Amino acid sequence: MFVERVVQAGCRFELTDDNAQSVGRLCRALDGIPLAIELAARQMPTFGLVGILELVDKKSRLMWHGRRTAVPRHQTLGATLDWSYGLLTGLEQVCLRRLAVFVGCFALDAAVAVIGAEDIDRADVLRAINQLSNKSLLDVRPDESAVRYFLLDTTRSYARVKLEEAGELDQFCARHASYYAAAWPTDGLTENAGDNWLADLGNLRAVLEWTLVRERDVVQGCRLVASYAKLLLRKSMLSEARKWTEIALSKLDDGERGSLTELDLIAAYGNALLFTGSESTEVGRTYERALSIALSLGDSVRHDRLLCGLIMYLYRTSNFEGAYMFASEAAQWIIACGRDASTVHSMLGVALHMKGEIASSSGLWEPVILSARMNGVDALQPAEFGINPYLRALSGNARNLWLTGQALEAERFANDAIESARLLCHPATQCVTLLWAGEVFAWAANWPRLNEITDEFDAIVKVNGFTPFRYVVLGLRGQLSYAEGRLEESILLLESCLEGMTKCQYTMSASMFRNSLAMALCASTDTMRAILVCEEAIKAIELNGDELYLPRLLMTKAHALRLEEDHDASTACLRRAFLLARKQGATAYESQIRQCGSYDV
Repeated sequence: MFVERVVQAGCRFELTDDNAQSVGRLCRALDGIPLAIELAARQMPTFGLVGILELVDKKSRLMWHGRRTAVPRHQTLGATLDWSYGLLTGLEQVCLRRLAVFVGCFALDAAVAVIGAEDIDRADVLRAINQLSNKSLLDVRPDESAVRYFLLDTTRSYARVKLEEAGELDQFCARHASYYAAAWPTDGLTENAGDNWLADLGNLRAVLEWTLVRERDVVQGCRLVASYAKLLLRKSMLSEARKWTEIALSKLDDGERGSLTELDLIAAYGNALLFTGSESTEVGRTYERALSIALSLGDSVRHDRLLCGLIMYLYRTSNFEGAYMFASEAAQWIIACGRDASTVHSMLGVALHMKGEIASSSGLWEPVILSARMNGVDALQPAEFGINPYLRALSGNARNLWLTGQALEAERFANDAIESARLLCHPATQCVTLLWAGEVFAWAANWPRLNEITDEFDAIVKVNGFTPFRYVVLGLRGQLSYAEGRLEESILLLESCLEGMTKCQYTMSASMFRNSLAMALCASTDTMRAILVCEEAIKAIELNGDELYLPRLLMTKAHALRLEEDHDASTACLRRAFLLARKQGATAYESQIRQCGSYDV
């Protein structure tokens, strides 16, 4: 309809892949109201699509003019709504304009508490809401738990103007903020309660806008964010969590410094920044501050959770030795305190795995997997840091199975982990699992499956704004290009991947992608550069401690040296790779080296 009306307005316009998303966004913003869409279409010759999108949230859309031949009440949205508003009783007009402070869905109790005042009692509010619904000015949306109400954006914009004209906007914004701040549970959210609160997301944002951005009650706003952010982390709404915790921390009162409020704010900010930030140093400083507050408050539970976040940060910056040290100490401390150690054991398993201690990591992961399977569905819960202990252990076990020569079983475990993560509907956990388990398919040269994983990973990264993972996508695309023989493209993608990872200090997968780059350079006969890339990667491994990748890199360097006809150096590299693979228990690499036939192992 929008396209048809644009053409009728004398504007050349065609719906394409490039503009379809913007047109859809515009139609949604106009609530799909035919008159609103027609009026917007008539603005195209003057403002264009981008201009209309910029104007759609402003009062000016109420005054957009349609056809001069239309009846007066259909010539502008404002005229249409004026006509409808004029048919309401005085009580209905008061209630409609006061309902404009709600954003999105709201419950009946919320409406009664907020818009009722000294001049309107509960029975009058209920009667007015019923009439507004009957007159199609208020939508009723029943769900499983309760009936909810909803004002179309166009109606809400009109009603908000009326509320402002009546001089009541500040009063009822304050009542709206007080209601939701008081209703928010201070003792934490159950899973079901959290889902119910997500229906009030628009109202929570409006409250935070009022209390924090407009600074009407900063203390209340900061405390609400500190609790609200936990729900956002649980639902993997990390960009949202980062936005509000960043605002709250910037406005935190001096009296709240070092308090539980600051601790929860800064912990949530660090967790969100881990996935959405482009500067890892800030993540490290955030965790240091949070841990110091937890220690000063004597809050061991929060301290343990933060320690897991710090370990994750150390992994992502390739500090595997540091991660191993902290994970070992945390495991000993938590076990001594008699608390559940599955999360820290799964992370310690990662440290051991990356150090090349395959058997030791399996020894930690297998009990986590067994315990989780005994607990059934309870094991599949989202975790704050994108780390579900069961999924991390399952993915790690898949990697160990491949390294120990059990390729088919490894792929089965990896697929199980990926499918289980998908069922969680938690993007951060899903991304970590796709990357951690998906590497098995790169090792196995199962390129069709890796392509599927890359597409899924890429889609999640784009939707959720997971900045560091954008560079991982480039690396995965580079591996796929290499497999398809597009060497120049592969080299460019892998170089961009490594440059971006270094820039944002997310380098956990750098050794893997450096090896892929060296392989692509060998295939394109740039063997000297391939050798330099391998040597750079080997030095980084010796510094950081991710020795798991060392046999593979030594094999690639040996191949490059052989192409350079330096057979003695190539043989020495292969011998070192073989001995290291045997020490690690990586029988898959042992077999590959034996097949080279370059020397008697």
